[in-house]
Order: sequence, then structure tokens, then C-alpha cells
Amino acid sequence: MIDPLDNVALAGVVKALYRAEELFREAKRKAPAGGGHDPDSHVAGSRYQTCLGLQYSHGDVTRLRDRMVMVLGYAVAGFEPEVRHHLELFDLTPVGSLDRVARPLPPEVVEGLETIRGTGALSVRRVEEIERILAAPEATYPTPDMFLSFRHPVDNPVTQGN
Repeated sequence: MIDPLDNVALAGVVKALYRAEELFREAKRKAPAGGGHDPDSHVAGSRYQTCLGLQYSHGDVTRLRDRMVMVLGYAVAGFEPEVRHHLELFDLTPVGSLDRVARPLPPEVVEGLETIRGTGALSVRRVEEIERILAAPEATYPTPDMFLSFRHPVDNPVTQGN
């Protein structure tokens, strides 16, 4: 983890997160449009799920960046307890929803995740989470059985006979 009293290192993390946010925004911009009414809209890795995943993960990276800007402000002002507290919250902020995105991941997303991973501001658990996302061979969310309960009872094997 990063030294909470090292303002230069914290500023470096902020710069890296600004770059990561730009990369995620670019990936979101380049993604093919996918409507929620497509027949495959509930399939992991579909155009719709990929768009959602990129949109949500861009928001997550923006929140990471904004949280680190706040940490840097507290550090410059000398509020060490607040710095430590918000660094903990920073580490809890997910970069989620990439399990929806078709593989291979867009190059901007890969570079953005590698940038975030390289900041030194994440716990080992969070670094491993990013490595798992980068290594995943395919999109895994939503699962095929997730929407069974929303089908008409006659078509739903879960509710048949109930």
C-alpha cells in the first residue's frame, strides 16, 4: 500500500487514475451500441451487457479517481486520520461490472486496469481481483439461469409444478 503521508506519491496515484478514467471513457465511447430489447441482451458478453459493463466500470473508475483526489486534499491539509480512512474506502471501491464485458477486453480497459493495479494504492486482494478480471477467458455475468424466474410460469422450469 501507498504511504499515506507521501503527497508526491498520492499525486502520482491521482494522475494515474485520471489516465485510467480517460481510458475507460474511450472504451465506453468505442463500444458498439446494444439495446436492451436485443434477443441476447441478457447474455453475458452480449453487446448490451458489454455496454452496461463499460458504463458501470467507467463510473467506478471515476469514483476511484475522485476519492483519491479527496485523499490528496486531506494529505496536503495534514489530516492524517482522514487520509487513512479514505484510503481504506478507496480500496473498497469496486471496479466492477467487467464480468459483463465480452472478451477480449478492449485494449483501453486492459491498459486502464493495469494503470490502476500499478498505482501501489490497492491491497493485495484488490490487485488479485484485477488480475482475475484480466485473465477471465469470457464474460460470466449474467449467468444463464439468472432470468429464469422472470419467465412465464409455464416456460419456467423453476416454477413448474408449484
